[in-house]
Amino acid sequence: PDGQWVAFWSEPELKKVPIAGGTPVTLAAGVSNPLGGSWTGDRILLGQGSPRGIVEVPANGGAAKLLVGVDESKNELAYGPQLIAGGRAVLFTLRTGQQPWDESLVVVHELAGRNEVYVRPFPDVDRGRWQVSTDGGWMPRWAKNGRELIFRRGAGNLGLEFWASAIQPGTSFVASTPIQIAAGVPGNKSNAYDVAADGRLLVTVPAAGTDAEASRAR
Repeated sequence: PDGQWVAFWSEPELKKVPIAGGTPVTLAAGVSNPLGGSWTGDRILLGQGSPRGIVEVPANGGAAKLLVGVDESKNELAYGPQLIAGGRAVLFTLRTGQQPWDESLVVVHELAGRNEVYVRPFPDVDRGRWQVSTDGGWMPRWAKNGRELIFRRGAGNLGLEFWASAIQPGTSFVASTPIQIAAGVPGNKSNAYDVAADGRLLVTVPAAGTDAEASRAR
């Protein structure tokens, strides 16, 4: 997307090579012959026969993950996927079996709206994107020592959950698998919180015997 790289498939790997020349870089292994694809920002989408549907590969490299599945029992295949609407939807051609191309469907598939926590470098935000949360997350906070990233998820009847990921020191960003550090905290997605210098959480929760607008430190 920046005019500096070209992505290509060399069985069984997806690779990229600088326009100016140089050694190809492997992005993902175990990729079947793409049924078309596109590169938008830090995301590469490919149509695939196995797994059947559209997979996503990080532009900096990583495992190919199924983004949109199609019906294998109907012999459906997805061709030429492209991100649209700021990455919130995928445009592709859906073909069933050997039907004529002019009878195929043009599909706009809206992606799930689950929030996740990502880290990007600043000021060169297009240089990378690393996902920290694995099953939803929002409102991240850095611990004061800079070695831990805290975020929230949950709410509803089970209350708020707080999770933490340890950040390994070094020149590249490496985050550990998040662990739960608190659960069942009363409140909803609007509750404010912060991380104290000693690592304790300061959370506003509804005060007992008052309406939800009143709050106290926890």
